[in-house]
Amino acid sequence: MKLVRRVVLLACLVTSCLVAPAFAEITLSDPGFPASERMVYREQVNKTTNTVEMALKRRSDSGKSWLEWTTKAAEGDTAVRFEPKTLFPVAIDATTRTKDAVIRRQTEFLQNLHSAASDELVIADLSSLVFALRGFPFERVSHARLVFLGANASSGDYSLELNVLAVQKVTVGGKSWDCLPVEVGLTGIYGPFVGKTRLWFAAAAPHLLIRSEGPLGGPGSPLRTLELVTYESGN
Repeated sequence: MKLVRRVVLLACLVTSCLVAPAFAEITLSDPGFPASERMVYREQVNKTTNTVEMALKRRSDSGKSWLEWTTKAAEGDTAVRFEPKTLFPVAIDATTRTKDAVIRRQTEFLQNLHSAASDELVIADLSSLVFALRGFPFERVSHARLVFLGANASSGDYSLELNVLAVQKVTVGGKSWDCLPVEVGLTGIYGPFVGKTRLWFAAAAPHLLIRSEGPLGGPGSPLRTLELVTYESGN
């Protein structure tokens, strides 16, 4: 009788271990960011070349800590404050520069009320996606549906999805990297009309963005590529 109970208990434990992850949502985590980072990228849009600078700093004040991610580019600047363990955005300060206006938008996330499904990844917006995906669980997840807070990111006609492809060797600036390609794009009836974006993250943690390629905007917009030029980190 004792042997039967042990077998039943073992079977229950094994079953729970196999079934539980299927109901867990996809979560992000700190992949081992250093105290600070500074990356410089070469941006190519048609025949125009610009410089894009990204930086990360660990901040703390009054017993609270956060990650501060900034991007400086010709079309605008963005500063995002992330919760350090989950990479959930706390606030976004974005300035956009166009031919006829300079617009500043400030967003504060007070609460996340979305109940994510097992294949959903909840994100803030596209401005924070490149940084947030460095904390993606590449080792166990290869597909996700992206859900934007405050918007219906999925309908019966389309959804924005992410797929992790097989490791590729990418060479930029004379240096080769083993990279995890991530493809982001629309599915459904609108998919063929909107180009996909591909991001190449270093396979080794903390998964630095090495290269990206995708449309600058909506359908018909020019192709935009980013390639890493320099990288600096501090402890």
